[in-house]
This record gives sequence, C-alpha cells and structure tokens, in this order.
Amino acid sequence: MLKRSIFVIVFTWLIVFGVAGCGSAGSTSTDSTPAANSQTPSPNSTPVNVTNLATTVTPGSLSGIHCGSAASFTFSTVITVAAGSGGGQVAYTWNIGSSHIPGNVTFAPGDLSKTVTYTLNSPSVQPSTAASITGSLSVDNNGQMLTSTPASVTGICSFSGAFQVLSISISVSPGAVTGIICDSYVTFVYTATITVAPNSNGGTVLLKWSFSNTSAAVTFGPYQPGQTTRTVTYSLTGRVSHNEVFPPAGSISSITPNALTSATVKPFGPCLH
Repeated sequence: MLKRSIFVIVFTWLIVFGVAGCGSAGSTSTDSTPAANSQTPSPNSTPVNVTNLATTVTPGSLSGIHCGSAASFTFSTVITVAAGSGGGQVAYTWNIGSSHIPGNVTFAPGDLSKTVTYTLNSPSVQPSTAASITGSLSVDNNGQMLTSTPASVTGICSFSGAFQVLSISISVSPGAVTGIICDSYVTFVYTATITVAPNSNGGTVLLKWSFSNTSAAVTFGPYQPGQTTRTVTYSLTGRVSHNEVFPPAGSISSITPNALTSATVKPFGPCLH
C-alpha cells in the first residue's frame, strides 16, 4: 500500500512539472529585423552622393511673348546621384538672379535621380528682361559645394505695332548764302530726321536723296521710349553760284517699309556779287 502511494505521488509530479516546462500555446517572440521595404538607410548603407546637376528653363526665349505682358519661367534641375545609396534627403539652394531660395528633396534607397522645379513670375516682360532671368541650383554634396551650369532666357519680346515711317523732317546748314561771296567754295550739310511708329519690333528704313543717286539706310531696334528717331546726313561741297544753282534744293524719301517724302529745303540766298 505504501509503495502504491509513492508511485501515485511521483507520477503526478511528473505530469504537472513536466508539462509546465514545455511552454504555453499563447507565448510570442519579437523579430528585430526591419521590413524589406523600409526606406530608412541602415548604418552601413552608402550615403547619397550627388554626381550631376542639369538645369534648364522653360520657355528659354522671349520670342513670341508680347512685351508688357505677364509671363512665367520654370527652372528645372535634374539631380543625379550615385548608384547604391541608402537614400536620404538632399538639401539644395536655387540661385535665381540675386535671390537664393532653399529647398530639399528625398531620395528613396535605389533612386538615381530626382527633378526639382522653381517658377519665376514676371509681371511685365520688357526687351531687357532676358538679361535678368537666369538660374542655377547648388547642393552641399557631403561638404563639397556643387552648382549646376546656369540656365538663361534669351531673345527679345515682340511688339504688336507695325514698323513704319511716320515722318521725315529735313534741314540744311548753313541755312543761308546771304553774306557769302559768290563763287566761294562752301560745304552744306543736309540732315534728315526719320521718325518711326512706337511699339514696333524695329527694322531698317531705306532712303534716297533727291539730288543724287545716293541711298541711305537707318536701322531701328525694338522700340524703347525715346528711341523712335534716327538721323542721316549728306554733305555737298561746291562753288556758290549767283544764279542759285548751287547749293541745290533737296529732299529725302523713304522707300521701305513705306513711302514717304520730306519737304524740300534750300539755303536762303542770293550770295554776294
């Protein structure tokens, strides 16, 4: 009877303590390995290394844009990095004219390039606007400054006005031969002032003097305030005649872009006999 009681006690002890030593069905374990799609670079990953910056601007020319109108110019820079980087942020600075605008862009692991943009608004485009529209991008590439080649806008905006001659005035110097002894040699300078329409894209005016086969040409650039007139001169040297043949009466005519003739001018006389 005593042996049977000892056997029961031992068997019960094995069942209770043996099962408890195997662990319960509700236990959990923690995996410290990060998920495969995580974008956080590991301590041993390669840092982002910028290898190239390429900047462009759109539109690249003022041609086709009406002077005085508003326009927007978008600078775009492609930032290229070395392969195999673990991702991260790249801080950059736009250099637009004399302004410096900071920004940053995030590269995921394996990304090779990103494009960043900046839009410059011009409220009133003028012929000289192109010179002020230039931009580049700079990055601090692990302690070394890297800057793209600047992108610039070229060309001249267009005007809506037609290029045409509005008026031609003429004068001569000296304006009289009175007091000049006849048969004296004198040089007379004829000066013509050509006025073209404002608000035009400019062009060339072809002219012809009335007292010779000599032609003249004067070129106007795109309109700017106070620059709608040009002058041309012609000099005649000869012997002042008592019959007023010399100096002659003269005028000048425009042939292109439109036909227009000045009044006739002649030094006042007669000369002294």
